[in-house]
Amino acid sequence: MKKLWILVVAVCVACSMAAVAQDMGKSCDSGKGKMAASAPLKTLKGTVKQDGDKITFVNDADQKSWDVMNPETLKDHVGHHVM
Repeated sequence: MKKLWILVVAVCVACSMAAVAQDMGKSCDSGKGKMAASAPLKTLKGTVKQDGDKITFVNDADQKSWDVMNPETLKDHVGHHVM
């Protein structure tokens, strides 16, 4: 009888810890959903250009240009029209 009582208490403690762990995970994820919803994704069409060691992307719609932070990834696409 004593072993049964210890087993019941252990199961109750384990279930309550699992419930608390699930609740904490939901509260942490709720902030991420709000941030992701406020920044919509965009599709841009333009040309990859190189000025010396610097690689830039020039948008077709408004001719706005952006510096590429990782130029090694676009090195093979210099002069190409990309989307």
